[in-house]
Amino acid sequence: MSIIDYMEISFIKGIGNRLIKKLIDKYGSVEVVLKNPEVLKEDFGDKLYDLVKNREKNLRKKAEEEVKKAEKLGFKIVCLEDNDYPDALKEIPDPPAYIYLSGSFPKDIQLVSVVGSRKHTVYGKSITKNLVRSLVENGIGVVSGLASGIDRIAHETALENNGFTIAVLGGGIDQVFPHENKDIYRSIRDKGLLLSEFSMGHKPSKFTFPIRNRIIAGLSLATIVIEASEKSGSLITARYANEYGRIVFSVPSN
Repeated sequence: MSIIDYMEISFIKGIGNRLIKKLIDKYGSVEVVLKNPEVLKEDFGDKLYDLVKNREKNLRKKAEEEVKKAEKLGFKIVCLEDNDYPDALKEIPDPPAYIYLSGSFPKDIQLVSVVGSRKHTVYGKSITKNLVRSLVENGIGVVSGLASGIDRIAHETALENNGFTIAVLGGGIDQVFPHENKDIYRSIRDKGLLLSEFSMGHKPSKFTFPIRNRIIAGLSLATIVIEASEKSGSLITARYANEYGRIVFSVPSN
């Protein structure tokens, strides 16, 4: 098993997370495919064989440089085969082939995601604090997306009550967004866990947040949505959670 192998194959245009999961299910490792692309012909056809066989020669070097970049800033990268990879995330149809972490992923704690409106009400803030305090008191970790509003309140409340919280980022793990959340980003790095599937330096955008939301849902046994508007990212998270067979709770505006 090598994180370099996972990064190299993911850098090949036309190969995404869903396909990589199928390759692992079939061959047990992506290393087999990289070393002997011939095996792909019978099971997946000539097109995939050609993609792997004729991949750019600099992809492995690119992967090695990415790992060095992450390690230099104190982050680690784990792949699907790694023991530090979240078990619940492996169960979704398209788990990230690898993820960036600011520390070790806790295997002995259940997780619930708490997401919601950036423009919350006083009631929304109050209910978020009460819910998160209750989760922490019961030894449950809190997952959210480090956005302004409900996300930030969820992270802060977990830390204030000596609980564990995970921030799933919509950009590279070294990118703070929004910038005003730099303080809570640092606190979570010190006392919780930062997680991202995006490469170092990758800027968050309207395209990356929905991708990120599937991880929030995938990590969690349940998702609590607080005061989400009709077209919000929080409802995208809820839809993913429902698709994955996880429990979804909704707290509308009072």
